[in-house]
Amino acid sequence: MSSTTTYEDPRVVDRIERFVMRAPIVRVRTVLYVHERYDDGEEGPPCPCCSSRVCHVVQEIDDLDLMIDRFRGIRVARWRLDPEDQAEYDEIAQGDDVEELVIPLRCSRKQLDIILCDARLVIVTGGSRAGKTQVSQIWLLRRILRDGGPGSLFWILGPDLRAAWLAHAKMIWGTSTADPVLPADRESGDPLLCRRWPDRDRGQQAKDKRTLFLDGSTLDLRPLDRNDASRIRGEAISAGVVEEASAVKSSENLIDASNRVVDTGGSILMSTTPDDNEFLEECIASAHDEERNAVEEPRTVHFELSRYDNPWLTTASVDKDVEDLRKKAGQAAVDRQILGKWVPRGNARQHVHFDFDCHVLPTRQNLDIEVWTDPTTGEGFLDVTKAAIKKLLPPRNPLRRGHQASNFAYIGGLDVNKRPITLIVAKIFARELQ
Repeated sequence: MSSTTTYEDPRVVDRIERFVMRAPIVRVRTVLYVHERYDDGEEGPPCPCCSSRVCHVVQEIDDLDLMIDRFRGIRVARWRLDPEDQAEYDEIAQGDDVEELVIPLRCSRKQLDIILCDARLVIVTGGSRAGKTQVSQIWLLRRILRDGGPGSLFWILGPDLRAAWLAHAKMIWGTSTADPVLPADRESGDPLLCRRWPDRDRGQQAKDKRTLFLDGSTLDLRPLDRNDASRIRGEAISAGVVEEASAVKSSENLIDASNRVVDTGGSILMSTTPDDNEFLEECIASAHDEERNAVEEPRTVHFELSRYDNPWLTTASVDKDVEDLRKKAGQAAVDRQILGKWVPRGNARQHVHFDFDCHVLPTRQNLDIEVWTDPTTGEGFLDVTKAAIKKLLPPRNPLRRGHQASNFAYIGGLDVNKRPITLIVAKIFARELQ
């Protein structure tokens, strides 16, 4: 009996032959192509980078540069070498046994800041078609190329396995309308930088969902569908992306996910539409505090993307989307789905980060204002104190018969257990109802 394994699946044989016939060393270079719309907002000549007639390249940035041995998995990063070694690197890169692979990373101005962000927690919120998924996948690929190597682990996480798998499939194989972020073989469609990947035909039912890169880096999927975060404990990762983070059932999952990079000094990017999630809102408030206090190396950074920030869409088409959605669902839906703002959905409550500088007025001053302007965003809010009191409190005092409120301009709170006893007088402001 022969001890040699015989491969009968022609797809496996073809894959092995393609791998062996390629040059033993691959030089990987990433180039950032920053796009903007044409000045007049109308269509122009096709972009040489992406063939779009709506936008064009305004900046080209040479980014990462590394060589990987296909067979041994050894990697050498040019940016980590001394000038003398870089010269030798460049000489080797010109050899016949080296195949050059240039990866174009297409982005907008706003997306560029996200891609280059190294904060421990990066939060990206935005409406639909704002470019959240695209930028999160570029961010993760760049992290794998920059910080990967034997034993390094990267995750794609989601509220369930389906969400994580869809993000992974877009990154590895692309969709019918978008190319994959990872470069693929033109004939077979297989990812060129990977040694092994999940069975595409079986989809999320594949037994092994890990993707192994040429340099030994591993990309795995993790569903955050349990309240106790048991699926992600006990492992340290170099970087990870959480898709639709606001849909994760338990905040404990998000907290634990952000702790997975503490030992490695890595980063977690959480991408989501602006739906209610108290943990994310607290993280966003913390990011704004760090920005306001000019922290040199913030631990948490928040980016907000609007559909208007997507240069591959014309301003006129977005304007039409805004008009149509406003007629069907109101301004709040426009704020969430297109502008990517954190606003209440229906009767849902909205968590607002309390700030003494923003939310406290000088004693006995400006108590009769009808419109309050948020100094951080410039957004105006209307006085709804009277409506809130009538909604929240009964018309008559339940403890004192015959007593009822006579002034609905303010609402007060008093804690008699504190010394000195302090009365808090407040007014309630909210967005104008549509």
